[in-house]
Amino acid sequence: MLLRDRPIRRKLTTIILLTSGAVLLLTCAAFFAYELLTFPQTAVRNLSTLGEIIAANSTAALAFKNQDDAKEILGALKAERHIVAAGLYDQEGKLFSKYPADLPAGALPTAPGNDGYRFERSHLAGFQPVEQGGNKRLGTLYLKSNMEAMYERFRLYGTISLLAIAVSLLVAYALSRVLQQQISRPILALAETARAVSDRRDYSVRATKLGQDEVGLLTDAFNHMLTQIHGQNQALRESEERLRGILNSALSAVVVIDAAGRVIDWNPRAENMFGWTRAEAAGQKLAEIIIPPQYREAHERGLAHYLATGEGPVLNRLIELSALRRDGSEFPVELSVSPLKTGDLVTFCGFITDITDRKDAETKLQAQLSRLDLLNQITRAIGERQDLQSIFQIVVRSVEDNLPTDFGCLCRYDQVGQLLTVAHIGVGSQALAMELALTEQADIPVDKNGLSYCVRGQLVYEPDIAEAQTPFSQRLASAGLRAMVAAPLFVESNVFGVLIAARRQAHGFSSGECEFLWQLSEHVALAAHQAQLYTALQQAYDDFSTPSRC
Repeated sequence: MLLRDRPIRRKLTTIILLTSGAVLLLTCAAFFAYELLTFPQTAVRNLSTLGEIIAANSTAALAFKNQDDAKEILGALKAERHIVAAGLYDQEGKLFSKYPADLPAGALPTAPGNDGYRFERSHLAGFQPVEQGGNKRLGTLYLKSNMEAMYERFRLYGTISLLAIAVSLLVAYALSRVLQQQISRPILALAETARAVSDRRDYSVRATKLGQDEVGLLTDAFNHMLTQIHGQNQALRESEERLRGILNSALSAVVVIDAAGRVIDWNPRAENMFGWTRAEAAGQKLAEIIIPPQYREAHERGLAHYLATGEGPVLNRLIELSALRRDGSEFPVELSVSPLKTGDLVTFCGFITDITDRKDAETKLQAQLSRLDLLNQITRAIGERQDLQSIFQIVVRSVEDNLPTDFGCLCRYDQVGQLLTVAHIGVGSQALAMELALTEQADIPVDKNGLSYCVRGQLVYEPDIAEAQTPFSQRLASAGLRAMVAAPLFVESNVFGVLIAARRQAHGFSSGECEFLWQLSEHVALAAHQAQLYTALQQAYDDFSTPSRC
């Protein structure tokens, strides 16, 4: 691990030095182990021999109880500097003489122990019998030696070993500096060629072969690989250019993500659709840039489920859902996702189409159909009525419930007095009517700008009556209403009433709803006219049927 990132020259030198050093250390360790095992035996043998000599020389001193002779004999131990203490005991086990003379009495055993030598802590000590003629025991000799001899030998061996290792490593280093070039130079040349290819992306470069050994074979294989890569790279570049051209010209947004859900490709259509450039989107989590928050958890679960089981309920299917633009707005899209497997690598390619216009068209068409159906229902309902009040009631209630509106009413128009009179208030508009003082039979003066256009046969739409300056518009705005439509009821170019619808939301009426109210006003006017004709005919019939009185 320590050599993994080192230059190859340093690696080779280091390996040679480590190998040499390891061999030398093992050799030295073997010598040390041998000495450590044999030295105690040698020390015991030497001390035992010395003890036998001293004991043999001490027989006369003990036999004749001559302490001076005993002292002189023990004094000869000065020649052995490792002897730190010695004592001569008589037959009764009492200390007869000691060495050195100034040795404290407590430094020696009070009585002799068992014969033989043993190691005690950092010393070698033992008792040697003093015998005369091999039979009669005259006393006991005690000898105590330190281990300094072993320490000195180990220090000497250590110094010699260190010097030998140092010299050997220097020689090995000098040789490795020269010999390692036979291996490192071809490899370094090959690495330099690889670096040049990587930096310049030029696969036409070839490495120089310097020998017929394994490195030479590696060079041949490397050059052959470069030839193959050069051909494959050229073919891949051509394929990528074709694919990029197809993706760039696609009408749908093409988004490719990896197994972690991060964007790895993003075509120009996706840039225009979502507001993120390809560079900005690359590497980001798809869920965080185009998937609305309410769908992100499901997206993550589905991705994890496919990676775990290889199954995905929404894959290779055309589905509709909402997507998120960069500005945070949501819009409907049509999506098809396909998994792409390359070995163990899994990616997902999605084709996304903005269906906002289609959805708007569908919504408008559905709304138009709903309004046409409502218009037919209202027309049939009022066609069955013969009195104006019931016609007005059906119309206002239908508009309130189905359009719907926050306020609705029908007014009669008095051309002579230039007044509108409230003929009917919707059930849901009663509370606002009370607040506005627009109860039934209330009079509304015709404004110069707003209602005056309506009584002349024009549809009036005020998208934001809070900005209007006419009295009636300000009156409605005071109750919180913001948008108003006034549709005239006229027959044969004569306006006889006005249908008024209002909402609390500014710009609350679409063009289709305004068109619906305009068409509804025509149907109501016809039904009202028929009801008036029916009433007039009924009155005439009643007058004709009643006999005159003289």
